[in-house]
Amino acid sequence: MSKRVSDLKEEIRTFTEGKGKPVAKFNDEEWTCDFAFMVDITTHLNELNTHLQGNNQLINSMFDHDNTFKMKLCLWESQLENKIFVHLPTLLRCNG
Repeated sequence: MSKRVSDLKEEIRTFTEGKGKPVAKFNDEEWTCDFAFMVDITTHLNELNTHLQGNNQLINSMFDHDNTFKMKLCLWESQLENKIFVHLPTLLRCNG
């Protein structure tokens, strides 16, 4: 749902402003970038959740998915410090 709101942010802004009830957060660049980051992280967490579900999963496979995700988090943290947003596409659009 948050991804959809992010994708339709401009349309939502236009609609609410047209109704005379603008959403101030959509005009706040810092909030918009924080929201974009949350969208990207939530997307990655949903992918991890999908990998961990299902019948006949072996614990070692689930363990591998978990460890891989932890390594990705370290990579993304390092990339964020260097303003590299390649794995965070919604945030990348925000920082264009």
